Amino acid sequence: MNEGYIYRDHVTDKKITHPNTVLEFYTKHHHHSSREQWHQIIQHGQVKIDKKIVNDVNFALSPGQTLEYLRAPWVEPDVIMEFDVIFQDEHILVINKPEGLPVLPGAMFLNNTLLNLAKRKLNDKRLRPIHRLGRGTTGAILFAKTNEAAKKLGIAFKDRQIQKIYLAILSGIPTETKFTINQPIGLVPYSACSINGLWVASDTGKPSVSHFEIIAVKTKENCCLAKVTIETGRPHQIRIHSAYAGYPLLDDPLYTIGGQPKKMEPNENLSDIPVPSDTGYHLHSWKMKFIHPLFNDTVKITCPPPKYFSNWGNYKCCLLYTSDAADEED
Repeated sequence: MNEGYIYRDHVTDKKITHPNTVLEFYTKHHHHSSREQWHQIIQHGQVKIDKKIVNDVNFALSPGQTLEYLRAPWVEPDVIMEFDVIFQDEHILVINKPEGLPVLPGAMFLNNTLLNLAKRKLNDKRLRPIHRLGRGTTGAILFAKTNEAAKKLGIAFKDRQIQKIYLAILSGIPTETKFTINQPIGLVPYSACSINGLWVASDTGKPSVSHFEIIAVKTKENCCLAKVTIETGRPHQIRIHSAYAGYPLLDDPLYTIGGQPKKMEPNENLSDIPVPSDTGYHLHSWKMKFIHPLFNDTVKITCPPPKYFSNWGNYKCCLLYTSDAADEED
């Protein structure tokens, strides 16, 4: 059991609900508890507004207010607690993230996150992730150990100077062995997510580019293995782009053809509606290449896929730490 957590929210025009009551606010923005549970939590005086306890569930909120909810300690979902370090030096760290382990705290997870486990295992509180991987995604994830490394890698990531290649198992077999998806990705309202909504294929979204190369097929199972290189790093980009192309990731519980969420059944409970953190899909952060933020050498990493990729070929783990002169494109 963890130590509990204080949730702080700042009420803005964007976050105001209709009706604008404290009960509606928590019901919409924090899904770890049901509407009935929030009703009890508020009535029991566990919510403060601008430092004052409020137990009226119909209390009207206004922009500018600050809400605090002290969540009692809870038992977090089980996760794989062990992970492999692929590479590290005094400035950077690359970890092979296991499936089901979130990178950062959220929803039912507080202590059982990769960031928290890495800080404890490596006894290094300075660690910060340079990018994120979905909870169900496995493979290489890059951390900075120093402020200077974090700053330079952050700029490199923003400027698209960190090359990332993924392995993905797609449902269906495309007619073309190589294709590129340029579909923008944006947010749409989604009942099971917070006010920000759900990332989907959207013509009004942010520019997003993914390059797919089919490297193996299983005709009988009607699925294929793809190597995916992304130019941009939108949330759930490969899941959305593969679905948009007509070939959703195998066993993806959320995204379907067109890059949209699966349709909900009438009267479906909110707790049963799929969300981005649901696992089951097959996606692995396989290769990464970037310039070392302090030494200016090229770091090339290959991260071994999990067992469910074993029938597609032999992808051995190796690290090549090379100078610019020796660097070659894969």
